[in-house]
Amino acid sequence: MLSRFRLRLTRRRVIIIVAAVVVATGGGVAWAATRPAADATTTSFATATTATLKQTVSSSGTIQPAQQQNLNFAVSGQVTGVTATVGQQVTAGQALATVNSAALAANVAEAQATVSTDQARLSSDQTAGASSAQIAADQAAVTAAQNSLTNAQNALGEATLTSPIDGTVASVNLTVGQQVSGGSTSSNGSGSGERTNYL
Repeated sequence: MLSRFRLRLTRRRVIIIVAAVVVATGGGVAWAATRPAADATTTSFATATTATLKQTVSSSGTIQPAQQQNLNFAVSGQVTGVTATVGQQVTAGQALATVNSAALAANVAEAQATVSTDQARLSSDQTAGASSAQIAADQAAVTAAQNSLTNAQNALGEATLTSPIDGTVASVNLTVGQQVSGGSTSSNGSGSGERTNYL
């Protein structure tokens, strides 16, 4: 029983091999079917090689950046420096241009002096036992002075135009000596592609 079972398996293999020859060679079916099983299998060797395949696709159209920023100074002043150039790769926080900050720095110093004066007055009135109304007025003055100082410091920081994103400078419309007026920075997040900065 065991030898018959093996014979059936061998015959089944031969049929499958012949069927494969039918598909591959067509007219060679009769020869393959009658050829001795010992000669049915041949082995050949080939050397595999590697190669680099390159393909170039050309197309035309308009590229929309994934994100673009139209940058403007938030403060007014005279441009003292422009470091950005068209095509330059920039990172978020990188300085692109500056305006004259002397007046803005003076505003910060003045606001700081006012804070110090108002804080001293509040401390003196508290020590002297001034009325609650006077203490409240002194505290309000200190708060207002601190707010003014914060605004002055923010304005001084805005004398330097920085990039809010990583990207490529697409255009620069600033020159040293140019007078600029404070404006807002606008952004556009539509499209796809490389992030782009605009000045």
